[in-house]
Parts: sequence; C-alpha cells; structure tokens
Amino acid sequence: MEKIKKDEIITAAKQYMQRHGMSQNALARTCGISASYLSNLLNGVYEYKSGPDKVTEIADRYFIAIASVIGFEIEQTFWKVEPTPQFVIAISALERAHLNCTARFGGVKMIIGEKGCGKTTAIDQYCKANPTNTFRVTINAEDGIRDILEEIGRLLDLDLPMQKGARLRLIGSEFRRRALCGERNMLILDEGENTKLPGIRAYKAIYDMIKGYAAFAIAGTADLLKLLDRLELRGVNGVPQFKSRMKANTIILPPIDRKFENFMYKVKDENLRKILVELCTDYRELNDYLEPAIIAAHKDGVALTDDYFRTMYGIMKNNNNGTAKRY
Repeated sequence: MEKIKKDEIITAAKQYMQRHGMSQNALARTCGISASYLSNLLNGVYEYKSGPDKVTEIADRYFIAIASVIGFEIEQTFWKVEPTPQFVIAISALERAHLNCTARFGGVKMIIGEKGCGKTTAIDQYCKANPTNTFRVTINAEDGIRDILEEIGRLLDLDLPMQKGARLRLIGSEFRRRALCGERNMLILDEGENTKLPGIRAYKAIYDMIKGYAAFAIAGTADLLKLLDRLELRGVNGVPQFKSRMKANTIILPPIDRKFENFMYKVKDENLRKILVELCTDYRELNDYLEPAIIAAHKDGVALTDDYFRTMYGIMKNNNNGTAKRY
C-alpha cells in the first residue's frame, strides 16, 4: 500500500475517533490490533524495529483493518448495503432497545430471522454508527460460556476472575458503573442459535444484572427459539423466565424476498437475473456470487452478462429441469 493511502487512512481514523469521542485503546480493540501498533500508526510511524539492525514495515493488513472499522473506502466500492425490510426492521429494533437502555424492562430485544437475511449486516452497521457504546459478541458453534464471557470482558477492558459467578458479577458491575457515569451502552449477542445450554443460563444472568443500566439484544435464527422451547420442556432452570422476559420483546423479521428485487438493479442482463434467482437462497449467497462477478467484469472492462457469469462460475446452460447446473 502506498504511503499516501496509509496517511489518508490514519487521518480518517483520527477524525473518526474525535467524532465519536473514542480512545486509542477502544479503536485498537474494535480493530483487533494491538494498542502499541495503533499508537505508532497514529503518530505516523509505519515501521518497527524487529531486530538489532533490522526495521520492518507494519503490514498493510493493519491499515485495512482500521479502514474497515471506520468506513474508509480503500478501493472503489461495488456493493453497498441495501435497506431491505429485514435490515430496516433490525436496525429499528436495535435503536429502540438502545434508546430504552435505562428503562427497567425496555432495553431488550430478541431479533429472529432466516439465515442470510441480513441480521449480521444490520448489527455491523449499527456498531459502526455507535462504536463507543455498543459491545458485540458473535457466537460460534465451538464457543462455551467461558469463551463468551471472556470476549465480553475483553470488550469491556476487564481482567476477569476464574470463577464463572464472579465473572458474571464483574461484567454486571462494569455495565452499572458505566451507566452511572452517564454512558448509554448496549450488549449485542449475534448468531445466538449457536449457544449451548450454559450460555442460555448465562444470558439470563447477564440480562438480570444489566437491565436498567444497559440494553441487551440477541439475534439468531428460529433455531434459537426452538432451543429455548426444548430447554423449557426439559425443565431447565431459568429458561421459562428468560423466555417470558423476551416474549414481548421478540422481533420476527419478514421472509427473504427470493426474487431479490432490492438488489437486481445491479444486474442489467435478464438471463443473469434468472440464474441468480435459481442459484441463491438468501441475501448472503447472492452477495457471494454477485459481488465478485461485478468486480471481475469491471476489471476486465466488460459488461456483466449471463455468459460472463456462467464462464466465471462454470455453470452450464439450463438443463432439462430449467435450473442452472455446474460443469
């Protein structure tokens, strides 16, 4: 990356921090880079001493990470976020929960939607717009309660004790402390359907500790609701209460428009539109197919056509069933 581009990113980062009242440590944490690296970059030092007589440039990936967080476009953007009904409703739900973060029962939302409908995109955009007071944890299938609590602790700059109960109490105390200092914070748990049983119990405990002091939102697919139903049937302690608290605060997003009308203005070729409808089952898959094709066609200086797309992805002309088929 050229130095002039690095300078532009760092200038934009300083403006971003000033605009949002964000500390260096907070930006470093959000970008996933070390505070010392960020300090060097903000001071215009783009290299470090890696040996007695050796100086190494700080890798481009750190500048790219900063640019991604602050919304700085390094290259021409070929795909922008579309205000689908799912996106608009999810953003609205997050805003309402955050607005009511100091209400005893108001600052909570459960957002349920299909896989690939844009829940995570909405959360990404909300966190970028509110970088200093949103704390977002994405849960994967391998995460246990220890992993989830450790990530919350990292986001809050807490040195957590070993005992789970003590960890939960410290997290709750920190949110309360911040609220009493005038902060309006929000904890967002994404991909909640990946949660294991101890996590569900911990969610209730976290919510109970921070209600009235911070907003709490959890997003997931319908599998999360099924998980809660199964646990309730098994008589798992705390689950009925958690479901009851979430019941009036659950937002069910509308089904995905599988004609993808919000996105088809990007595609001029009618035949290509038909292929995309045949191939893709959700917005994420559409993006996975379409954005690389748009970029490739632009770099080749040609129109994105049915034939170009088929050649790029190895898709045969329609078979006897009328559906797209791979080579």
